[in-house]
Amino acid sequence: MKYIHNIWETPEIQSINRLPMRSPLIPYESTSRAERETALGPIAYPSSSSSFYKCLDGEWDFAFFNSPLKAPNTKTKWNKIKVPLSWTMQGYSTPHYTNVQMPFDCVPPAVPEENPTGYYRLKTKIPAQWKNRRIVLHIGSAESVVILYINGKEAGVSKDTRLPCEFELNEFLTASQTSGKDSFEILIKVIRWSDASYVEDQDQWWFGGIHRSVYLYSTEKVFIADAKALTKVEWNDKSHTGIIPLEVTLGYSELTGSIIKSKQSETDRKKFKVAYKICKLEGTPFKGSAGKTIEKGTIDCSLDVRNTLCNAAKEIRIRNPKLWSNETPELYLITVSLYDGKRHVESASFTCGFKSVEIKDRKLLLNNKKVYIHGVNRHEHNEYTAKTLTTEEMVHDIMLLKNFNFNAVRTCHYPDDERWYDLCDRFGIWILDEANIENHAYYDVLSRSEQWLNAYIQRTQRMVRRDKNHACIFAWSLGNESGNGPNLIATGNWIRGYDTTRLVHYEGFVRPEIHQGDFTLESLGFGKHQTDFIGPMYPKIELIKEYAKTRDDYRPIIMCEYSHAMGNANGSLADYWKAIESTPGLQGGFIWDWVDQGIAATTKDGKKYWKYGGDFGDSPCDFDFCLNGILFPDKTPKPAMYECKRLFAPVRLEAVNIKKGVFSIENKFDFSKLNLLSFEWNLSLNGRLAASGKQKLEPLAPGEKQLIAIPLAALFKGITKKNDDLQFNGIFRWNKDTSFAKKGDIVSIDQIEIQKGTGFADFADFVSSCVDSASVIASIKGNIVHAYTENECVKNKISTINDVPTPWDFANKPTKEWINSDLMGKQGKFVKTSITKKDCGTYADIKIDLELSKKISEYPRAGITMEIPKEYEEIIWYGKGPHENYSDRNFSAIKGFHREEIKNMKVPYIVPQENGLRTGTNYIELNAAGKTLHIQSEEAFSFSILPYTAQELFRCNHTHELKESSKWILSIDAVHRGVGTGACGPDTRDEYKIKPGRYNLHLRVW
Repeated sequence: MKYIHNIWETPEIQSINRLPMRSPLIPYESTSRAERETALGPIAYPSSSSSFYKCLDGEWDFAFFNSPLKAPNTKTKWNKIKVPLSWTMQGYSTPHYTNVQMPFDCVPPAVPEENPTGYYRLKTKIPAQWKNRRIVLHIGSAESVVILYINGKEAGVSKDTRLPCEFELNEFLTASQTSGKDSFEILIKVIRWSDASYVEDQDQWWFGGIHRSVYLYSTEKVFIADAKALTKVEWNDKSHTGIIPLEVTLGYSELTGSIIKSKQSETDRKKFKVAYKICKLEGTPFKGSAGKTIEKGTIDCSLDVRNTLCNAAKEIRIRNPKLWSNETPELYLITVSLYDGKRHVESASFTCGFKSVEIKDRKLLLNNKKVYIHGVNRHEHNEYTAKTLTTEEMVHDIMLLKNFNFNAVRTCHYPDDERWYDLCDRFGIWILDEANIENHAYYDVLSRSEQWLNAYIQRTQRMVRRDKNHACIFAWSLGNESGNGPNLIATGNWIRGYDTTRLVHYEGFVRPEIHQGDFTLESLGFGKHQTDFIGPMYPKIELIKEYAKTRDDYRPIIMCEYSHAMGNANGSLADYWKAIESTPGLQGGFIWDWVDQGIAATTKDGKKYWKYGGDFGDSPCDFDFCLNGILFPDKTPKPAMYECKRLFAPVRLEAVNIKKGVFSIENKFDFSKLNLLSFEWNLSLNGRLAASGKQKLEPLAPGEKQLIAIPLAALFKGITKKNDDLQFNGIFRWNKDTSFAKKGDIVSIDQIEIQKGTGFADFADFVSSCVDSASVIASIKGNIVHAYTENECVKNKISTINDVPTPWDFANKPTKEWINSDLMGKQGKFVKTSITKKDCGTYADIKIDLELSKKISEYPRAGITMEIPKEYEEIIWYGKGPHENYSDRNFSAIKGFHREEIKNMKVPYIVPQENGLRTGTNYIELNAAGKTLHIQSEEAFSFSILPYTAQELFRCNHTHELKESSKWILSIDAVHRGVGTGACGPDTRDEYKIKPGRYNLHLRVW
């Protein structure tokens, strides 16, 4: 075999000798073992014990070159490398981050001559019992081109970084090697840059090398090539029928390199049977077991390509099967076994679930129910191992998703590791499965070029063929940000012909036709019968509401990306959901995105931090745009996660008649009854418990409401004053253990304000003035700035801020005005501050008047700063919390008393920026050994207390560069700008902006 020179620059050729994609079926020597291990699942049984399977993960020999034209020779020094794990995480070249632009400057399909290339070498033996059997090598995934050599012979080529490739090896092995007597050599050449890179231009790090598992498996000459079970549900008046159109495809291999091939007339006469068995999957997602047999039987089949395409097919009908959903992930186990006469050849097993997916009357209906998509985009990422994830990490992700009330994931922008789908099947997560296609740097171009058609078709077909049997997948996505062209239309049409049970989605079909223009009322109507739902990115709330209200369309809007989570962000998430839940035709979306793609690093003095674009010398790059997650790289939640938890909760408490103490509890589950939860309530008077109780929840169906009555008037008759705050808190907990939570774990806390106090309430006893109060009061200064957030400013690009046209990083944002006017350095030019102090004996009465100039159009904040001695270690506040919250992101923050160590009040966003704010505050108490400082306000304020000034935060690009101030910097604001989502999407909404004018604070300090 002789390849075309530079096959890595030939997009028409996507593979050579690569086997057709199939479901990831491992052949087993017995039906019982196949059934048992598949039922156990990936957590209980992470690696197959089939005698026809051999894992090759571990240490391989490795040689590294700067060009694919170079190759090992007798003088080459081989090192050891871990498989699977990208070589860039093991000291060979470095990660490279770009978003839209390519990491190199070449004309497609050419790539740089200096092109990192790694050779993986392993000598291994085939198990003796595999003698005279077919041998297949499975390479889980590699970035970006695989060229395989067996015993020094070219054996195959594969492109498609995010899906496995398989090669049959027998032609390249000797008889002594196939019998297990002698070892043979596997050499895998992986090239980092290729024509594939142009259609894999996703917003993520570029790595290189093998990042998923490698193994061998073995079959006989005739084998189970694939199994397909695209289940359906047929609805009747009072029942339903589950339909499994089971197709088992037989494969045939010559097993030798002989030029004498079998004749079709001969293979037609070879008769086989496929036995099938369907069981209910029992147990837990952690450890499943095969339950009662539901159906079983046999299908006659042969290698008749002309009439059956070697398929054994049968429609199996099951009356009233349990349906799969995110809340009730009911699965069935299908085991198929191949027989040659009475002789068992092999068995394979997989799971499936019954569900229906339909678009009707502008609704996405899942099992005939309208389901809101509480989704997130999820890159595969680990701070140490990049794209190589353990099963335990995947389970951790699912636990977080479920506990924070998410129900869906978009696999941005490529198919994930096979185990992810198995786990989502078992725990219950809806999946929008996305093809490994994005040509963002060449938007509109490649999708219209026939030269790249095969690259598109191959990636889409391979995803669907591999993942087809997974119950969790409700829709297929054709890719991301690749424009609109015939290549994408072709891939969508292929899916519709192959799988009629799921939806097809592509965001680019509802963009303006040429270039990546903004969405409009007109463009959202594009793509009918090409994309089954309208999935825009980062639309304004007004736009999607207006489209839903004024345009006639059968499709719902489900945003494929929204609420960009870059740094301190996700502003107006509650505003989005207020619009979604009140506007027919809007049905949710997928937040961008799940985890910051920071890469762990350590300073010389041992301090951990995270690197982002440019930190490896990677150029060109897009700097911190890889830090978009609602989790930090170590998978700890950012404060915005708590906003999601409450907004996406399966229950909602609302006031019906506050005076009479009547409230409603709505079941917002999609399929479950309300009594899955327990409910307790309490009343707080100025943050202190005044009354509490429990209420039994009825087994109400989804959408139904339960009324409860609390005798508020009787409880507080003669107690409350007009300046008292009165809050009603409802706490919902799991009523029993689930697969992801324990009985008693909190599902959601809802708070309803009964009375908003005015004036100074009694939050603390007046005591003699603190010894530090005079110096603290003397340090008060007016303050109108904060350290600009990533939504407001990409620090590494400030030098371009005045380019023409304005770079999109700064366009339509106030930051350009702030920086050009040196707002941070010259605050006095823009605010007149008047501070009046009055000694009232036990406390100081302080009035602050701030007049913000009209010289600029808006401001970050209006308030003051104080310097607090570092000996104060604890803070208690009456306000919203406990987590960080801002004016446009505080729906989940509960007003009450909260206590925290001051050092923990900051949020260590990877790029230093404004952080740590708490809104709706009336009272602060700072404690040191033997003394206390009190601050109280007539009206609610926002505050933060940090060991840095805004200038220090803005000066640094990484948290480890920060030098703590000698004092705590306490900021108290009359108003503070919302965080918005302006890094990619709408800026802060007008109602959360700060315009020129007068702002006041009235404080008591003692």
